[in-house]
Amino acid sequence: MDNIIKPLLDALNGIVYIDDQQVYKVISEKVDLSSNPRIENPSALLAEALGKYTELLFIVAAWEEED
Repeated sequence: MDNIIKPLLDALNGIVYIDDQQVYKVISEKVDLSSNPRIENPSALLAEALGKYTELLFIVAAWEEED
């Protein structure tokens, strides 16, 4: 699973952030969707994708104000 993180960070360069050096924290989790995991309060888009696909990639980006 860790082999996918760097290419994803590189792909988001210039789209989500100026440079991936701005990223200071990455949380990654692999979930077997066939086990019907409980996902609380999914967005409408995520809920639709969970009902439609057997595999998916879900990315959330959050920003914190600099001190």
